[in-house]
Amino acid sequence: MLKLFERWFVVLMLFYLSSGLLGFIWPDSETSLFRPESSAALLAIQTILYGVTFLLIALRWERFKRGILAGRWALALALLAICSAMWADDPNLTLRRGLVLLGTTAFGIYLGSAFSLREQLQLITRAFGLILLLSIFCALAFPQYGVDREIHGGDWQGIFAQKNLLGKAMIISTIAFLSSGGLYRRWVRWAFVAASILVALLSNSLTSLATIGVLLLLAPAYRLLRVKKKTLIPVLIGIGTGMATAIFLAIRNQEIVLQLMDRSISLTGRTDIWRFVWEAISQRMVLGYGFNGFWEGIGGASASVILSLGWVAKHAHDGFLDLWLELGIVGLALFAMGYFSALREAIHLLTNDRSPEATWPMQYLAFMFVYHITEGPILRQNSLYWALYTATLVCVSSWQWHAERSTAEIPAEGNSLEPQLDYLPG
Repeated sequence: MLKLFERWFVVLMLFYLSSGLLGFIWPDSETSLFRPESSAALLAIQTILYGVTFLLIALRWERFKRGILAGRWALALALLAICSAMWADDPNLTLRRGLVLLGTTAFGIYLGSAFSLREQLQLITRAFGLILLLSIFCALAFPQYGVDREIHGGDWQGIFAQKNLLGKAMIISTIAFLSSGGLYRRWVRWAFVAASILVALLSNSLTSLATIGVLLLLAPAYRLLRVKKKTLIPVLIGIGTGMATAIFLAIRNQEIVLQLMDRSISLTGRTDIWRFVWEAISQRMVLGYGFNGFWEGIGGASASVILSLGWVAKHAHDGFLDLWLELGIVGLALFAMGYFSALREAIHLLTNDRSPEATWPMQYLAFMFVYHITEGPILRQNSLYWALYTATLVCVSSWQWHAERSTAEIPAEGNSLEPQLDYLPG
């Protein structure tokens, strides 16, 4: 009974962290200035879910302790976010949100340490399968909620409060089902991949579509990491030459490329934001403005950027700049060290594990980099994507231990319609 409760609670928690459905009532997302602390109902839901999370952590304490070391870089960022209350303009807000971020990070460590990579992917695909199906149902059955009728008329937003949030979820849905070979029948897996891409198209979120395109192009390249070095080196040289040529041609013909993407030379105002954001960063280069301490509308530190732009920006549209704004070069350096450490471990995993799910960490780390070049933020409380990133850090650092435990606990499985979730660690 505990195993059954635990796996469905994880799915529920992943769904909650996605901000799906809740966004209609409490728009707590990177596109909103709403303060969730003002809602007693949201605080009650949050308290219950994190309370159960910490109860499960206590029951899995030995594995969680192992995960703390593996997820140390994410944990260090969460602790820095809490400490940033000492220099933030609104220390109470920063402290409260920093503590919730610590809870989100703890959930990510729990997910990465309590479940094997295969088990994690089973739970993640269930959560995103639910998000996908509910979004389709909402858009078709309740278009007044599921389809944007105001700013982006006709664009799907599904169960989310904004179309870009739906597009972002569909990126993860696509790569999760791509990595789930062996968990579902092939036609089921590809049906979900196709449906995810179709919904992303209907959302008309160009950043999400571009990210999906890049990740799909990268997917076959991961197989190269499993070939012999004599073959790998010339192939990598060829790929590198091709990518460099494509980038050069895109830069030389940027106006044509942007016209094809229906974007202006300023990337829909992003270059203007980046210029003014950089001026703000230069004033607090080392430690930043504190976690969630910059984008507080016209009444906060972001006022100078908003007045210069002439419209209200809610984030920098670059996750790395947002991280620098909030936690300075120190926070950015901590993230970089954790990211590249995880990337090295993910490559090691991919070269030593031939299973389909071994591609998931590489796919997710690629998403974290590609998507956040023009969108953000990276670090956020109650964020599904931060929790999954933390779980990825833990998983790739302890993959060999997970593999040994999975071999001992999970019998051989064939392709089946339902994932085999009856063998969770207990």
